[in-house]
Amino acid sequence: MTKITSEQLAFARSMSARQWAVLARLADGVWPLSASERSDPELYRLVQYRLAACGSMAPPSASRGLILPTWEASAAGRAMLKRRAEGKLA
Repeated sequence: MTKITSEQLAFARSMSARQWAVLARLADGVWPLSASERSDPELYRLVQYRLAACGSMAPPSASRGLILPTWEASAAGRAMLKRRAEGKLA
């Protein structure tokens, strides 16, 4: 089972509906990380608290050298979504 830190738990209790919605969407797979998402402090806090993870990918159809930033829910983020669904965030 994924270890959730007390800091992550405290952050989850204060998350906005928007942050929960984005985290749930990120749990569906790997998504491109846009510049506006990266510069949005509310959304980037998901990465700062390690509920989401950033990465990169080079699309097979892309021209040489193109690398796209990506993000997805981390194991801790998925575990937090599960705890919330089970009503165990309190």
